[in-house]
Amino acid sequence: MTRALFRLLVAGLSLLAAGLGLETAVRLTGRFPTAGICPDPLTGWRYCPGYRRRTQDPQGTPFVLSINRAGFRDDEHAPAKPAGISRILILGDSYAAGTALPREKTAAGLLETALNAGTAPGESRFEVINAAVAAWATDQQLLYLKNEGLRLQPDFVILLSAPNDVREAYAKGFFKVEDGTLRVSPHPPLPLKTRLLWHLAAGSGLFQLLQDKLFHTSHGAFPRVFQDYPPTFRIGDRLCADQDLFLKNEPPELSRALELFDAFLLETARVSREAGAKFILSVVPTQLELDGRLPGIPFEPGRVSERVRRLARKDGLPFVDLFAAFKREKDFRDAFLIGDYHLSEAGHTLVTNEIRQTILPLLHKENHRLLMSSD
Repeated sequence: MTRALFRLLVAGLSLLAAGLGLETAVRLTGRFPTAGICPDPLTGWRYCPGYRRRTQDPQGTPFVLSINRAGFRDDEHAPAKPAGISRILILGDSYAAGTALPREKTAAGLLETALNAGTAPGESRFEVINAAVAAWATDQQLLYLKNEGLRLQPDFVILLSAPNDVREAYAKGFFKVEDGTLRVSPHPPLPLKTRLLWHLAAGSGLFQLLQDKLFHTSHGAFPRVFQDYPPTFRIGDRLCADQDLFLKNEPPELSRALELFDAFLLETARVSREAGAKFILSVVPTQLELDGRLPGIPFEPGRVSERVRRLARKDGLPFVDLFAAFKREKDFRDAFLIGDYHLSEAGHTLVTNEIRQTILPLLHKENHRLLMSSD
Protein backbone atom coordinates (compact mmCIF):
# COMPACT_ATOMS: atom_id res chain seq x y z
CA MET A 1 0.00 0.00 0.00
CA THR A 2 1.43 3.38 -0.97
CA ARG A 3 1.80 6.14 1.60
CA ALA A 4 -0.77 8.31 -0.23
CA LEU A 5 -3.33 5.50 -0.27
CA PHE A 6 -2.68 4.81 3.42
CA ARG A 7 -3.26 8.47 4.28
CA LEU A 8 -6.46 8.49 2.26
CA LEU A 9 -7.70 5.39 4.09
CA VAL A 10 -6.88 6.90 7.49
CA ALA A 11 -8.66 10.13 6.55
CA GLY A 12 -11.72 8.20 5.40
CA LEU A 13 -11.86 6.12 8.58
CA SER A 14 -11.41 9.26 10.68
CA LEU A 15 -14.31 10.96 8.91
CA LEU A 16 -16.45 7.85 9.39
CA ALA A 17 -15.60 7.70 13.09
CA ALA A 18 -16.35 11.40 13.50
CA GLY A 19 -19.66 11.00 11.69
CA LEU A 20 -20.66 8.04 13.85
CA GLY A 21 -19.69 9.97 16.96
CA LEU A 22 -21.78 12.97 15.92
CA GLU A 23 -24.70 10.70 15.02
CA THR A 24 -24.55 9.07 18.46
CA ALA A 25 -24.33 12.43 20.20
CA VAL A 26 -27.32 13.82 18.29
CA ARG A 27 -29.43 10.75 19.03
CA LEU A 28 -28.62 10.94 22.72
CA THR A 29 -30.08 14.44 22.89
CA GLY A 30 -33.44 13.13 21.66
CA ARG A 31 -34.12 16.48 19.99
CA PHE A 32 -33.86 15.39 16.35
CA PRO A 33 -35.67 12.07 15.96
CA THR A 34 -35.39 10.21 12.70
CA ALA A 35 -38.39 10.13 10.39
CA GLY A 36 -40.95 7.41 11.05
CA ILE A 37 -42.17 7.10 7.45
CA CYS A 38 -40.12 5.34 4.76
CA PRO A 39 -40.61 5.04 0.98
CA ASP A 40 -42.01 1.70 -0.12
CA PRO A 41 -41.86 0.36 -3.70
CA LEU A 42 -45.21 -1.42 -3.38
CA THR A 43 -47.44 1.01 -1.49
CA GLY A 44 -45.60 4.32 -1.81
CA TRP A 45 -44.80 4.55 1.89
CA ARG A 46 -45.18 2.79 5.21
CA TYR A 47 -43.81 3.10 8.73
CA CYS A 48 -40.05 2.55 8.96
CA PRO A 49 -39.32 -1.04 10.08
CA GLY A 50 -37.71 -1.12 13.51
CA TYR A 51 -38.55 2.52 14.30
CA ARG A 52 -38.81 3.34 18.02
CA ARG A 53 -39.64 6.61 19.71
CA ARG A 54 -40.44 7.56 23.28
CA THR A 55 -43.63 9.59 23.42
CA GLN A 56 -46.70 10.24 25.58
CA ASP A 57 -50.37 9.43 25.26
CA PRO A 58 -52.95 12.27 25.52
CA GLN A 59 -52.98 11.89 29.32
CA GLY A 60 -49.22 12.37 29.50
CA THR A 61 -48.40 8.74 30.23
CA PRO A 62 -45.13 7.77 28.54
CA PHE A 63 -44.92 4.84 26.16
CA VAL A 64 -42.66 3.63 23.38
CA LEU A 65 -44.07 3.84 19.87
CA SER A 66 -42.49 0.88 18.10
CA ILE A 67 -42.77 -0.37 14.53
CA ASN A 68 -42.23 -4.04 13.73
CA ARG A 69 -40.05 -5.50 10.98
CA ALA A 70 -42.97 -5.47 8.54
CA GLY A 71 -43.40 -1.70 8.90
CA PHE A 72 -46.49 -1.64 11.13
CA ARG A 73 -47.10 -0.41 14.69
CA ASP A 74 -47.67 -3.92 15.97
CA ASP A 75 -45.96 -6.85 17.63
CA GLU A 76 -43.86 -9.21 15.54
CA HIS A 77 -45.80 -12.03 13.90
CA ALA A 78 -44.33 -15.22 12.48
CA PRO A 79 -45.16 -15.63 8.77
CA ALA A 80 -46.54 -19.12 9.42
CA LYS A 81 -49.71 -19.12 11.51
CA PRO A 82 -49.21 -21.12 14.73
CA ALA A 83 -51.39 -24.18 15.24
CA GLY A 84 -54.62 -23.47 17.09
CA ILE A 85 -54.49 -19.73 16.40
CA SER A 86 -57.06 -17.68 14.49
CA ARG A 87 -55.61 -14.61 12.84
CA ILE A 88 -57.50 -11.37 12.29
CA LEU A 89 -55.87 -8.88 9.93
CA ILE A 90 -56.92 -5.23 10.24
CA LEU A 91 -56.40 -2.93 7.26
CA GLY A 92 -56.73 0.82 7.65
CA ASP A 93 -55.11 4.22 7.91
CA SER A 94 -54.14 6.45 10.83
CA TYR A 95 -57.52 5.87 12.50
CA ALA A 96 -56.69 2.18 12.91
CA ALA A 97 -52.94 2.65 13.45
CA GLY A 98 -53.60 4.78 16.53
CA THR A 99 -50.04 6.03 16.98
CA ALA A 100 -51.14 8.49 19.69
CA LEU A 101 -51.89 5.53 21.98
CA PRO A 102 -50.06 2.44 23.24
CA ARG A 103 -50.82 -0.63 21.14
CA GLU A 104 -52.94 -2.22 23.87
CA LYS A 105 -55.31 0.77 23.75
CA THR A 106 -55.88 0.66 19.99
CA ALA A 107 -58.73 -1.24 18.36
CA ALA A 108 -56.34 -4.04 17.35
CA GLY A 109 -54.93 -4.42 20.86
CA LEU A 110 -58.30 -4.12 22.57
CA LEU A 111 -59.90 -6.66 20.23
CA GLU A 112 -57.09 -9.15 20.78
CA THR A 113 -57.43 -8.78 24.55
CA ALA A 114 -61.21 -9.16 24.43
CA LEU A 115 -61.14 -12.28 22.24
CA ASN A 116 -58.49 -13.93 24.39
CA ALA A 117 -60.24 -13.13 27.68
CA GLY A 118 -60.37 -16.17 29.92
CA THR A 119 -57.45 -17.99 28.35
CA ALA A 120 -54.38 -18.84 30.40
CA PRO A 121 -51.17 -16.85 29.84
CA GLY A 122 -49.36 -18.16 26.79
CA GLU A 123 -52.47 -19.93 25.50
CA SER A 124 -53.97 -17.18 23.35
CA ARG A 125 -56.30 -18.36 20.61
CA PHE A 126 -56.40 -15.14 18.58
CA GLU A 127 -53.82 -12.87 17.00
CA VAL A 128 -55.02 -9.48 15.81
CA ILE A 129 -52.56 -8.00 13.33
CA ASN A 130 -52.63 -4.25 12.83
CA ALA A 131 -51.61 -3.60 9.20
CA ALA A 132 -52.70 0.05 9.16
CA VAL A 133 -50.51 2.95 8.03
CA ALA A 134 -51.18 6.67 8.19
CA ALA A 135 -52.77 8.02 4.98
CA TRP A 136 -53.03 4.62 3.33
CA ALA A 137 -56.20 4.34 1.30
CA THR A 138 -58.07 1.36 -0.13
CA ASP A 139 -55.67 1.12 -3.09
CA GLN A 140 -52.63 0.60 -0.87
CA GLN A 141 -54.52 -1.69 1.47
CA LEU A 142 -55.45 -3.90 -1.49
CA LEU A 143 -51.85 -3.92 -2.78
CA TYR A 144 -50.55 -4.89 0.65
CA LEU A 145 -53.15 -7.61 1.15
CA LYS A 146 -52.55 -9.28 -2.23
CA ASN A 147 -48.75 -9.11 -2.09
CA GLU A 148 -47.99 -9.55 1.62
CA GLY A 149 -50.96 -9.74 3.95
CA LEU A 150 -52.38 -13.04 2.72
CA ARG A 151 -49.06 -14.75 3.49
CA LEU A 152 -50.00 -14.38 7.15
CA GLN A 153 -52.94 -16.75 6.53
CA PRO A 154 -55.62 -14.55 8.13
CA ASP A 155 -58.94 -16.14 9.04
CA PHE A 156 -60.59 -12.72 9.03
CA VAL A 157 -59.75 -9.53 7.16
CA ILE A 158 -61.32 -6.38 8.61
CA LEU A 159 -61.21 -3.19 6.56
CA LEU A 160 -61.49 -0.02 8.64
CA SER A 161 -61.95 2.36 5.74
CA ALA A 162 -62.66 6.09 6.01
CA PRO A 163 -64.50 8.58 3.77
CA ASN A 164 -61.25 10.29 2.74
CA ASP A 165 -60.15 7.00 1.14
CA VAL A 166 -62.46 7.92 -1.74
CA ARG A 167 -60.45 10.98 -2.79
CA GLU A 168 -56.98 9.70 -1.82
CA ALA A 169 -57.23 6.42 -3.74
CA TYR A 170 -58.60 8.17 -6.83
CA ALA A 171 -56.04 10.98 -6.75
CA LYS A 172 -52.96 8.73 -6.60
CA GLY A 173 -53.96 6.90 -9.76
CA PHE A 174 -52.48 3.51 -8.79
CA PHE A 175 -55.55 1.83 -10.34
CA LYS A 176 -58.32 2.59 -12.78
CA VAL A 177 -61.61 0.97 -13.75
CA GLU A 178 -61.90 -0.14 -17.37
CA ASP A 179 -65.10 -1.79 -18.63
CA GLY A 180 -66.12 -2.43 -15.03
CA THR A 181 -62.80 -4.15 -14.20
CA LEU A 182 -60.22 -2.86 -11.73
CA ARG A 183 -56.80 -2.61 -13.38
CA VAL A 184 -53.38 -1.54 -12.13
CA SER A 185 -52.27 1.75 -13.65
CA PRO A 186 -48.43 1.78 -13.71
CA HIS A 187 -46.95 4.79 -11.96
CA PRO A 188 -43.32 5.96 -12.14
CA PRO A 189 -41.13 5.37 -9.06
CA LEU A 190 -40.07 8.30 -6.96
CA PRO A 191 -36.93 10.06 -8.22
CA LEU A 192 -33.73 8.56 -6.82
CA LYS A 193 -32.82 11.83 -5.07
CA THR A 194 -36.19 11.92 -3.30
CA ARG A 195 -35.80 8.34 -2.11
CA LEU A 196 -32.24 8.90 -0.89
CA LEU A 197 -33.18 12.01 1.08
CA TRP A 198 -36.20 10.20 2.54
CA HIS A 199 -33.98 7.29 3.64
CA LEU A 200 -31.45 9.71 5.13
CA ALA A 201 -34.18 11.36 7.19
CA ALA A 202 -35.33 7.94 8.38
CA GLY A 203 -31.84 6.73 9.25
CA SER A 204 -29.86 9.68 10.56
CA GLY A 205 -30.48 12.04 13.45
CA LEU A 206 -27.49 14.07 12.26
CA PHE A 207 -29.21 14.63 8.91
CA GLN A 208 -32.33 15.72 10.78
CA LEU A 209 -30.27 18.25 12.75
CA LEU A 210 -28.73 19.58 9.53
CA GLN A 211 -32.18 19.84 7.95
CA ASP A 212 -33.41 21.86 10.90
CA LYS A 213 -30.44 24.13 11.54
CA LEU A 214 -28.68 24.44 8.19
CA PHE A 215 -30.71 23.32 5.18
CA HIS A 216 -34.16 24.36 6.46
CA THR A 217 -35.72 21.42 4.64
CA SER A 218 -38.23 18.79 5.75
CA HIS A 219 -37.34 15.60 3.88
CA GLY A 220 -38.97 12.62 5.60
CA ALA A 221 -41.64 14.73 7.30
CA PHE A 222 -45.06 13.15 6.94
CA PRO A 223 -46.73 16.09 5.10
CA ARG A 224 -44.17 15.73 2.30
CA VAL A 225 -45.79 12.42 1.39
CA PHE A 226 -48.56 14.43 -0.24
CA GLN A 227 -46.09 16.30 -2.45
CA ASP A 228 -45.21 13.01 -4.13
CA TYR A 229 -48.63 11.37 -3.83
CA PRO A 230 -51.48 13.89 -4.22
CA PRO A 231 -54.28 13.31 -1.68
CA THR A 232 -57.08 14.89 -3.70
CA PHE A 233 -58.32 15.71 -7.20
CA ARG A 234 -60.10 18.53 -8.96
CA ILE A 235 -63.84 18.96 -9.13
CA GLY A 236 -64.32 21.55 -11.82
CA ASP A 237 -62.12 24.50 -10.92
CA ARG A 238 -61.41 23.52 -7.30
CA LEU A 239 -59.91 20.70 -5.28
CA CYS A 240 -62.18 18.06 -3.78
CA ALA A 241 -62.56 18.73 -0.04
CA ASP A 242 -63.77 16.31 2.62
CA GLN A 243 -67.23 17.85 2.69
CA ASP A 244 -67.64 17.14 -1.04
CA LEU A 245 -67.62 13.43 -0.27
CA PHE A 246 -71.07 13.83 1.28
CA LEU A 247 -72.74 15.76 -1.55
CA LYS A 248 -76.15 14.38 -2.46
CA ASN A 249 -75.72 15.46 -6.07
CA GLU A 250 -72.36 14.00 -7.06
CA PRO A 251 -70.23 15.84 -9.62
CA PRO A 252 -68.98 13.51 -12.39
CA GLU A 253 -65.45 13.46 -10.97
CA LEU A 254 -66.72 12.34 -7.56
CA SER A 255 -68.91 9.66 -9.15
CA ARG A 256 -65.83 8.21 -10.84
CA ALA A 257 -63.91 8.28 -7.55
CA LEU A 258 -66.77 6.48 -5.80
CA GLU A 259 -66.95 3.89 -8.57
CA LEU A 260 -63.24 3.20 -8.07
CA PHE A 261 -63.76 3.02 -4.29
CA ASP A 262 -66.49 0.39 -4.78
CA ALA A 263 -64.17 -1.60 -7.02
CA PHE A 264 -61.47 -1.62 -4.34
CA LEU A 265 -63.88 -2.90 -1.71
CA LEU A 266 -65.19 -5.69 -3.93
CA GLU A 267 -61.72 -6.75 -5.04
CA THR A 268 -60.43 -6.78 -1.45
CA ALA A 269 -63.42 -8.92 -0.50
CA ARG A 270 -62.79 -11.25 -3.44
CA VAL A 271 -59.10 -11.88 -2.75
CA SER A 272 -59.84 -12.36 0.96
CA ARG A 273 -62.51 -14.96 0.30
CA GLU A 274 -60.39 -16.75 -2.30
CA ALA A 275 -57.69 -17.10 0.36
CA GLY A 276 -60.23 -18.59 2.78
CA ALA A 277 -60.62 -15.49 4.95
CA LYS A 278 -63.90 -13.91 5.97
CA PHE A 279 -64.04 -10.23 5.00
CA ILE A 280 -65.67 -7.58 7.19
CA LEU A 281 -66.35 -4.02 6.03
CA SER A 282 -66.64 -0.83 8.06
CA VAL A 283 -66.24 2.93 7.66
CA VAL A 284 -64.85 5.09 10.48
CA PRO A 285 -66.91 8.31 10.54
CA THR A 286 -65.33 11.75 10.58
CA GLN A 287 -66.08 14.51 13.07
CA LEU A 288 -67.27 16.55 10.10
CA GLU A 289 -70.24 14.18 9.74
CA LEU A 290 -71.13 14.28 13.41
CA ASP A 291 -70.68 17.87 14.58
CA GLY A 292 -73.14 19.69 12.31
CA ARG A 293 -70.54 21.34 10.07
CA LEU A 294 -72.14 19.93 6.91
CA PRO A 295 -74.61 22.72 6.17
CA GLY A 296 -78.09 22.29 4.83
CA ILE A 297 -79.62 20.39 1.98
CA PRO A 298 -76.61 19.66 -0.31
CA PHE A 299 -74.93 17.28 2.15
CA GLU A 300 -75.79 13.91 3.66
CA PRO A 301 -73.69 12.91 6.69
CA GLY A 302 -73.00 9.18 6.65
CA ARG A 303 -73.37 9.03 2.88
CA VAL A 304 -70.13 7.06 2.32
CA SER A 305 -70.97 4.68 5.15
CA GLU A 306 -74.45 4.07 3.72
CA ARG A 307 -72.97 3.40 0.29
CA VAL A 308 -70.63 0.80 1.77
CA ARG A 309 -73.47 -0.73 3.80
CA ARG A 310 -75.52 -1.23 0.63
CA LEU A 311 -72.54 -2.69 -1.21
CA ALA A 312 -71.88 -5.09 1.68
CA ARG A 313 -75.50 -6.24 1.77
CA LYS A 314 -75.55 -6.79 -2.00
CA ASP A 315 -72.32 -8.81 -1.88
CA GLY A 316 -73.27 -10.74 1.27
CA LEU A 317 -70.55 -9.18 3.41
CA PRO A 318 -70.67 -8.45 7.16
CA PHE A 319 -70.78 -4.71 7.79
CA VAL A 320 -69.94 -2.88 11.02
CA ASP A 321 -72.05 0.30 11.11
CA LEU A 322 -69.69 2.63 12.95
CA PHE A 323 -71.50 5.76 11.80
CA ALA A 324 -74.66 4.61 13.61
CA ALA A 325 -72.62 3.59 16.64
CA PHE A 326 -70.94 6.99 16.92
CA LYS A 327 -74.30 8.73 16.45
CA ARG A 328 -75.72 6.78 19.39
CA GLU A 329 -73.04 8.07 21.74
CA LYS A 330 -74.13 10.63 24.33
CA ASP A 331 -71.22 12.85 23.29
CA PHE A 332 -69.39 11.66 20.17
CA ARG A 333 -66.57 14.12 20.89
CA ASP A 334 -65.30 11.79 23.61
CA ALA A 335 -64.42 9.33 20.84
CA PHE A 336 -61.89 11.75 19.32
CA LEU A 337 -58.67 13.26 20.59
CA ILE A 338 -58.98 16.86 21.75
CA GLY A 339 -57.89 19.19 18.95
CA ASP A 340 -57.37 16.25 16.61
CA TYR A 341 -59.47 14.20 14.21
CA HIS A 342 -58.03 10.84 15.31
CA LEU A 343 -59.71 8.42 17.69
CA SER A 344 -59.20 8.60 21.43
CA GLU A 345 -59.01 5.53 23.65
CA ALA A 346 -62.80 5.79 24.01
CA GLY A 347 -63.11 5.86 20.22
CA HIS A 348 -60.94 2.78 19.81
CA THR A 349 -62.98 1.04 22.51
CA LEU A 350 -66.21 1.91 20.70
CA VAL A 351 -64.84 0.54 17.41
CA THR A 352 -63.66 -2.61 19.19
CA ASN A 353 -67.03 -3.27 20.78
CA GLU A 354 -68.83 -2.92 17.46
CA ILE A 355 -66.38 -5.22 15.66
CA ARG A 356 -66.62 -7.74 18.48
CA GLN A 357 -70.42 -7.87 18.20
CA THR A 358 -70.05 -8.65 14.50
CA ILE A 359 -67.20 -11.13 14.68
CA LEU A 360 -68.32 -13.27 17.64
CA PRO A 361 -71.32 -14.84 15.84
CA LEU A 362 -69.05 -15.58 12.88
CA LEU A 363 -66.55 -17.26 15.19
CA HIS A 364 -69.27 -19.36 16.84
CA LYS A 365 -70.58 -20.36 13.42
CA GLU A 366 -67.10 -21.37 12.26
CA ASN A 367 -66.42 -23.34 15.44
CA HIS A 368 -69.73 -25.17 15.01
CA ARG A 369 -68.83 -26.00 11.41
CA LEU A 370 -65.46 -27.41 12.46
CA LEU A 371 -67.06 -29.51 15.20
CA MET A 372 -69.62 -30.92 12.78
CA SER A 373 -66.97 -31.73 10.18
CA SER A 374 -64.88 -33.59 12.76
CA ASP A 375 -67.75 -35.92 13.74
